Amino acid sequence: MSSTGILLGGLGAVIGGVFGGGPGGAMIGWQIGFGLGSIIDPIKPDQPPQEDFAINRAADGTPINDLLGSQRISSSNIFWECCERLVQAGGKDKGKSDETQGYFHSWALAICMGPVDTLFTVMVGDKVVWSGELNRPAAGGEETITLGGVMGNSQMTFYFGTDDQIANATLGSNLTDPTLNPPYRGLCWAYFDDAFIGTRAIPSMTFVLKKSPVLDFNVHHAIDYWDYNPAHALYYVFNNMMELPESFLSETDFSTIADTLHIEGHGISILFNQAQGALTYVEQILAHADGIMRYDSDGKFHPKLLRGDAAIASLPSFDENVMLEKPQMTRPSWFDTLNETRVQYVRRFKKDCFMDDYIAPTWDPDNPETIARNSSVAINILNGAAPFTWEVEGTGFNFASNITFERTNALMADITGCGTATITVTDVCGNKITEIGSIVTPGEENYIRCTTGEWVEIDPECVLDDTPDTYWYSAPYHYSDKVVGRYKQQNQYEGAGGGGPGTTCETDYPPLEPFCNNGGYEYCGDSIAPIAELGGAPCTCITISPTEIWWYWIQGVRLWEWQCS
Repeated sequence: MSSTGILLGGLGAVIGGVFGGGPGGAMIGWQIGFGLGSIIDPIKPDQPPQEDFAINRAADGTPINDLLGSQRISSSNIFWECCERLVQAGGKDKGKSDETQGYFHSWALAICMGPVDTLFTVMVGDKVVWSGELNRPAAGGEETITLGGVMGNSQMTFYFGTDDQIANATLGSNLTDPTLNPPYRGLCWAYFDDAFIGTRAIPSMTFVLKKSPVLDFNVHHAIDYWDYNPAHALYYVFNNMMELPESFLSETDFSTIADTLHIEGHGISILFNQAQGALTYVEQILAHADGIMRYDSDGKFHPKLLRGDAAIASLPSFDENVMLEKPQMTRPSWFDTLNETRVQYVRRFKKDCFMDDYIAPTWDPDNPETIARNSSVAINILNGAAPFTWEVEGTGFNFASNITFERTNALMADITGCGTATITVTDVCGNKITEIGSIVTPGEENYIRCTTGEWVEIDPECVLDDTPDTYWYSAPYHYSDKVVGRYKQQNQYEGAGGGGPGTTCETDYPPLEPFCNNGGYEYCGDSIAPIAELGGAPCTCITISPTEIWWYWIQGVRLWEWQCS
């Protein structure tokens, strides 16, 4: 708007009001003054000030973040930006007619040293725009995801910081010199391609990540799902960050405390985001693990945990005979005493495993037995401590999420789904829901049958220890059928009897015993009744009349397994 027009318009209103008589004269004076001012200073289209387009940039010398375990990183560095554009309502705009109104921008953001293992969350300020579990791919080191929330449907390509990631072609197409577009191997970074930002400035982004480097000296680098082993963290600082050779580190002692900390479930998550000495981080890790670091005559660093396990008799003794000077003892004054103690602690997930009310996870008996192709079903577990890891084996099956904090997950079958989905669920305590031996017991069964498949007969064995679904008779034998998960079992029963005056189960029961293993098949369970209406069970004597008794046993077993057709 014309500032000169406003100024002269106001002056004209005052003169018109005084000499022209009231509000009418003031209005005429405003119009005349504003018109003259607009000629002197023409009206220009309303534009945002240039300073509103200022982009947050990385400063020279800013340290690159590093992390171990799971951490939230907000101090990322923008190292490239380009191509801002504005989508306005009803205007002749660069954007498409169906786009969200606001500003769009492209930029590249350095997050931390790689390679990282998993991306969990992306946030703008305190607003989540993406959450899930994006794991590092086997090759290529990059994945593209769609952001939502305040960023609309914006695309972000996430680079895990691997040594095989390649340069971003879209970023390179906006550079005049292609040599200025390296793949940034070893750097975890994100590229936002024409992303909706709403306002005129690139927003502050936050990422929740996990990084658990595998080190050769010990296999227990991860503790629980989220944390890193403090022993590995110390080794990482010495070897990777300080670049001390492995010959300076006692792998035996590092491995020993790593095993102890793994058993204790004592993990750590740490963010290296300040330019401070490595010794400061080492002291923090040792304090967390309650340990010390010794440098011995062999020229190596030896970590030691303080666990009260030292042999008192073997410890060196220091008395007045070996002291050069007497120690000075001073007492603190009253001003130095404490009258308030504050304790801060973090309850890690695995601590739930040691609670008195902890119960290992079990299979929900109400879970569905079948799933159709191109569909999903809800799978539930009972008890256990979060988080839970879900695994499935079979053709065309997968879970909506591999890690959940809830005791439910969606099992999905694609268009190739067939046969049986074998499910394993592990809680944070390491307890699993799996098949128990060769006996499938209700409440522990973990198989879901796809409706596409067929029953295939396999070598017979007594698998199902439960009351059969159906009983039927086909001369000269009785049969029972039972279906649980991937198995269908059919038992064939033989009977024998006899009698005469005075025959009773009590007196004639012993001859029954040899028949119980007839045909080489073991007895399949007390609850299996060959003839339900008689209330009998295998190897159970049944009194038919005062002069006749019968007993039954399993003559044969047939077993089928549900497989892909």
